[in-house]
Amino acid sequence: GAAAVVAIGSCASWGGIPSSGPNPTDAVGVTSLVHDKPVVNIPGCPANPYILLATVLEYAVAGTLPALDDLHRPLFAYDRVIHEHCPRRAHFDAGEFVHAFGDEGHRKGWCLFAMGCKGPVTHASCSTRHFNELPDCWPIGIGAPCYGCTEQDVAFRVPLFDTVRGAGYVLDPEGRGG
Repeated sequence: GAAAVVAIGSCASWGGIPSSGPNPTDAVGVTSLVHDKPVVNIPGCPANPYILLATVLEYAVAGTLPALDDLHRPLFAYDRVIHEHCPRRAHFDAGEFVHAFGDEGHRKGWCLFAMGCKGPVTHASCSTRHFNELPDCWPIGIGAPCYGCTEQDVAFRVPLFDTVRGAGYVLDPEGRGG
């Protein structure tokens, strides 16, 4: 009798690590199993509790689900890539990249793209909606690359320290983004 189903986390949304391939378990996300009700995916590893709260409150107050993207994620939370509001974005634009954990660029807070950061292709609000009101409580905030957990074709399919070449973001031979 539910009005909708909310798949919370990347495992519920996409099928998690087992779905990445070769997938002997045939793991899938909830949208592949539920066809008679609307499904709202709130991917993340872990999922952001504020996105769940906002989704549930919109339904409770307005009687409607939030607008969703083509992957059934709420647009208010997944309409932009992390890269747009990344605190390290100015370093990307300046061609200043971390090339090894602990190097000078890493200590100075430079861009993690060359270390495999998936922020340029990851639709999520991690850089603007922080967990537990702690601004640095996310991978980039602690000096690690984003691993793309909110993207079905990135999170468990692109190796962690491999750079994603897509969405127009590549490094030229001098290490500059473009």
